Amino acid sequence: MHRMEGHLQADAAIIGGGLTGLLLASALLAEGMEVAVLTSGYDHCAGSAAASVLCHGAQLEQIRRIHGVHSAASYAAALFEQLQSLTVRPVPYIRPTPVYLYARTPAELPLLQRRQALFSHLNIPVSIAPDAGGCPFPVELSLSAQDGCLADVPGWSRALRAQILRSGGKLLTIGRLIGLESTRIYTPQGWVEAPRIIHADGFPAGLKDKRLLMLLENHTHLHSRMEGDYPLHSVQRPLGVGLTLLPDASGLTVRFDAGPCGARRAQENEARFEPLLTRLLPDYRMVAFGHACEEIALDGLPVIGALPGSHHLCAAGCREVLSAMHAASVLYRLLLGRSRPDDAAFAPDRPLPAGLLNRRRARLAAHNAISLLHPGAPVCPHCGCRMRYTACSAAWGCPACGSVFDMLGHHRSGPSLKQAQVSALQRPDI
Repeated sequence: MHRMEGHLQADAAIIGGGLTGLLLASALLAEGMEVAVLTSGYDHCAGSAAASVLCHGAQLEQIRRIHGVHSAASYAAALFEQLQSLTVRPVPYIRPTPVYLYARTPAELPLLQRRQALFSHLNIPVSIAPDAGGCPFPVELSLSAQDGCLADVPGWSRALRAQILRSGGKLLTIGRLIGLESTRIYTPQGWVEAPRIIHADGFPAGLKDKRLLMLLENHTHLHSRMEGDYPLHSVQRPLGVGLTLLPDASGLTVRFDAGPCGARRAQENEARFEPLLTRLLPDYRMVAFGHACEEIALDGLPVIGALPGSHHLCAAGCREVLSAMHAASVLYRLLLGRSRPDDAAFAPDRPLPAGLLNRRRARLAAHNAISLLHPGAPVCPHCGCRMRYTACSAAWGCPACGSVFDMLGHHRSGPSLKQAQVSALQRPDI
């Protein structure tokens, strides 16, 4: 990659160098377009990731509850399409692996049975394994899918970056964005002009649509790849709430949903996460570990399409490998005028149940009022939410959009394009 310097023009400018942005750039270059990818230079892609529709079971159930079974079935079909393409395309570091969902206690059996019924209705092939052996906790019932894949996403991303450079694409490292127009992206090192601007960085920079801000929420996941002797029967007690295990023939991937804590808080949690895994899985060794911040949509469906009131496109709320691939496919079709009828279900201005946004507003209002916030905390200039101060990193963080500012309000990271207004009374004691 090259550091952004001066001014340049392109047919399409993509903000974000994650899997979605790289896949989209590669596809557009194959159509003969000039493409520029702007990235912070930090590899946000997770380590080894299980890619299977079964991993999205809870998400599909949420979509069915909010939007109906037709929307859940359409999204499941889209994920299956990407899964099938993943297994046949020449992607490095891809191998088949079974993926499982477990009921850890008898109380969880009804939930797993409802999920199995939903999968059957959506034509998702799963098998029922009573009291599955080799599981790291007592199991009464499990669902498994044999057509999953285990993808080394960093290796795949490196191959995509090399392919983009060979095809004449531009991979540009920028410090941060300082401004956006309809056809221009401004950075401290210069600007990029393009008739098509795509936000593939999770949270669209400079987003002003309050309705869409209410729909998106920043979440952080800690993940670890564990390997050891099979079968996985060394742990004979239930795991803590929020931990998800995805076993395969050689080991397992452990994920922990740390909630809307942001990347800096996740780094603080890593020191506590590693000893926990060592105690829970004493016969296993950790071969990969890290954290990934992602934006989720509260109704379960990712946000893919044109931003209201602008000519920009965005992809946000995409989970796991298949969601990123699906987002790149939808954006590719929109840019070339080949959209399908089902693509409208992911539009940022799609109709939403009123109760969902009302709950989000109430939760943000309650979050702004809790005593954990610094008294007189400044307001995030991006979304208007009151911020929290973290002493160890000497930074203000927005719990809604994930923007981070230093002690004086200077922007560090996140979607905000403005500095925060921090008065002398609001600054913490040094």
